[in-house]
Amino acid sequence: MAGTLYVVATPLGNLEDLSPRAASTLSRVTVIAAEDTRHTKPLLAHVGSRAELISFHAHSSDAALRRILHLLASGKDVALVTDAGTPTVSDPGAVLVAAARERDIPVVTVPGPTAVAAARLKRADRRVQISLPGGELLIEWREGDDHVLMTGTATFEYEGRFDPALFASVA
Repeated sequence: MAGTLYVVATPLGNLEDLSPRAASTLSRVTVIAAEDTRHTKPLLAHVGSRAELISFHAHSSDAALRRILHLLASGKDVALVTDAGTPTVSDPGAVLVAAARERDIPVVTVPGPTAVAAARLKRADRRVQISLPGGELLIEWREGDDHVLMTGTATFEYEGRFDPALFASVA
């Protein structure tokens, strides 16, 4: 049975912003594929993870991709992390995710805080358009609404109920 590839969002600067689910995932997996292992070590120390840490970044060879796919195929759970934010936005994570899906390896996203969108919404009159490799995303929030309207061609997964108070604290 194949392992699972976890795509884990990491904090944009403050380790305390790491979600409990992300911390649990990083503590539970066997291997963590990181954009920069030097940057990821403090994060793993923060959550007490003893997972094997391997490098996977924009300049990694095809051998690195094959190694991760082999680990997954052999039943090991692997977490993919970047230095800050969600893997696959501006790193080779999209290639790994596509290769895992082609091989019917389960891929689970572990979302994190969306500080960039939140900060821009606070300063952009409650409307922001974000360009991503997967397409465009338009986010709107109106005073008094208890939801966010997201439209666009990019694909995202979100769990939980939106709380407008989260945007009130953004400077």
